[in-house]
Amino acid sequence: MAPRVIIVGGSIAGLTLAHSLGACHIDYLVLEARADIAPAVGASIGILPNGARILDQLGLWPAIGAHIVPLRQSFVWSGTGQRRIRSDHPRLIHDRHAYPFAFLDRQALLKILAGALGGQQGRVRLNKRVVRVAPEADRVLVHCQDGSVYEGDLVVGADGVRSTVMQQMRGHLDALGRDAHAIGGDGHRGAAMRSEYSCLFGISSAVPGLHAGDGHFTYAKGYSTLTVVGKDDRVFWFLFTKMDQSYDADHIPLFSEEDLKRHVARYGHVPITDTVRLSAVYERIQAGSLLALEEAFAPVWTVDRIAPSANHPWHQMTPNIGQGGNSAIETVAALANHLANLRQRSPDRAPSLAELQTCLQAWQSERQDRAYKVWMAANEATRMEAGATWYHRVVGQYLLPHLGSALTDGMSDLIQGAEKLDFLPVPAQSLRGSIPYTSEVVPAGTSPGQRRAWSRWMWIVLLVGGTSLGMHTVIRYGVDALLSLSLL
Repeated sequence: MAPRVIIVGGSIAGLTLAHSLGACHIDYLVLEARADIAPAVGASIGILPNGARILDQLGLWPAIGAHIVPLRQSFVWSGTGQRRIRSDHPRLIHDRHAYPFAFLDRQALLKILAGALGGQQGRVRLNKRVVRVAPEADRVLVHCQDGSVYEGDLVVGADGVRSTVMQQMRGHLDALGRDAHAIGGDGHRGAAMRSEYSCLFGISSAVPGLHAGDGHFTYAKGYSTLTVVGKDDRVFWFLFTKMDQSYDADHIPLFSEEDLKRHVARYGHVPITDTVRLSAVYERIQAGSLLALEEAFAPVWTVDRIAPSANHPWHQMTPNIGQGGNSAIETVAALANHLANLRQRSPDRAPSLAELQTCLQAWQSERQDRAYKVWMAANEATRMEAGATWYHRVVGQYLLPHLGSALTDGMSDLIQGAEKLDFLPVPAQSLRGSIPYTSEVVPAGTSPGQRRAWSRWMWIVLLVGGTSLGMHTVIRYGVDALLSLSLL
């Protein structure tokens, strides 16, 4: 028989995995701790072409399209409200890769994902807070707070930050005599959890001076903003600020409502455009929150019969380039591909532990480098936009306005290599872009756009030099961060 997968958490990643497993006839169950699969928490989600193509394969894109206005142009502003860039980058990416940059309420996307399960909605169980995961030789047991117990072959954690599944993975590593810190992120292709930046985010009703289809960025020393205007002129906005210190995993702060109010008072003057201030956007807030941003990437992705998905603490990136949710969608698509292959090899029986572990290791090996590249690009972009060092300030304030098409070329490079669901047809829409996805073509060397992007980046590296602290990391991954700036 096919493996049974228990998905802990009805998040975007969790529900996307549910759709993907259903499409390849793998049994699954989703356990969600809350009473509502789509709570209103004031969060938004940006869907980029690399995530949109997978959602289109699952038949979800038409419903998503009804909730969005495609982004057409973007603006970059200085901390004094001076316009530095106006770009058609979003429209060009749409033309190249067939899908627009799309922002909508996270709640709306969760409703679409849950509703589209149709007759399979009974596989989503609410009020099921997982408290313990117990792997055994031939199965894994998942214990819930209400006393219920569920059995499966694999547990996939999609329960976000402060994850129960993550804690259980660490405990299981300890029991096996292995280093539990590997889950936290030390070692090759890893970074221990830390928090250096906070994010005040929200959704506001229409604000005079802000128009649907526009994206706005503010770059300044110590802070940056991202503002996208969507359907019905709803405003999705973020204020990223550098905190007074860097916090490790055990000391990441939680902010109160009073902290939020003080934060707004301190940064209310920040320009969203030359005529709109953050205070004007906050006055029309419908929902929002202040959080410390967590950054981590663990070299160990799986333990025994447990595998977290990409919205887990081991894969936490800052949201500046809008790739967090999209990277999670790619990661669960890749996992579904490997589980589908496993099922095909042994359709009449459950996989052994050895077979399952081989499958999961192949998934990590295939996915890890691309996921790490996106993770590094996101976190470095946060520092570029907020002018963390003299290097970041030079690039953000003086070089960025002169990069021209290199930004679009670099983002195309990132999108081109996206995952897809191998067992489902490629959507017709995805073939309409002027630049095909890598999975649809036979590699034939570096594209002209990639060559242009790299030549401009090398010019920047030579100009700026390699003298700043940590420049080896910037040179290695900075191209992705730099070319992801203004991506919206």
